[in-house]
Amino acid sequence: MAQFVGMMIETEAKEVGIIQSSFGTSGKFKVRFPAGTKAKEGEALSLRFKRYAHDVKKEMVQHGLMSLPKQTQGVRIELEIKKKSKFKKSKGGGGKNGGVKQQQQSNGNQRNTTVTQASEQTSHQQQQQPSSQTAEDTNSSNNDRNKKAATLGEITALKKSNKSVDTTTFIVSGLFTPEMNIRECINMKVLIVSTNETGVVEGPFGKAGKCKVSFQEGATGATIGSKVHLLHSQ
Repeated sequence: MAQFVGMMIETEAKEVGIIQSSFGTSGKFKVRFPAGTKAKEGEALSLRFKRYAHDVKKEMVQHGLMSLPKQTQGVRIELEIKKKSKFKKSKGGGGKNGGVKQQQQSNGNQRNTTVTQASEQTSHQQQQQPSSQTAEDTNSSNNDRNKKAATLGEITALKKSNKSVDTTTFIVSGLFTPEMNIRECINMKVLIVSTNETGVVEGPFGKAGKCKVSFQEGATGATIGSKVHLLHSQ
């Protein structure tokens, strides 16, 4: 850009100005018009010059193509944009117009009051409705909890003590996951599906979610592989 500083440039109306300096970093530059200009945004500017074939310096010559006019005093024109106010001041008073405006305003207040009362009634009904729905949901959830199906498991082994088989205690899997604390479920009832015999959880067995289930009167019909249910407390 430095090689063009000081060169003359003209508008479409042949108004001549001079390049003063660059402006920013996007290729823009500042031009001063000594005699003023009527150029508008978007109009083209022309930079005319000559170069001679055997010129070692390869200078850009503008002599004879255009001349810079004399400095004249000008006035900068600034467009004034008047902002219109969105809201107009309402003037109350006598006459037909004033009476109509007041009547419209009172009608509007009446409508607003009616809408407000209706909205308050609706909100009051909405506040009362969830409480009844909550009670119904609570009752239904309690019924579902009471009717909840028992967890299914199966007998995997018989507990051995002193090299003898204990027919009153069985090892059961599938009722609990390894992450569960089986000790919190001690004394929960366990039902053998095939014989309807009932026992209770005695405690954990190992770390794989297995548990020990004891039957005080024994479980004569139970075998390895028999299905059992964990009865949830009601």
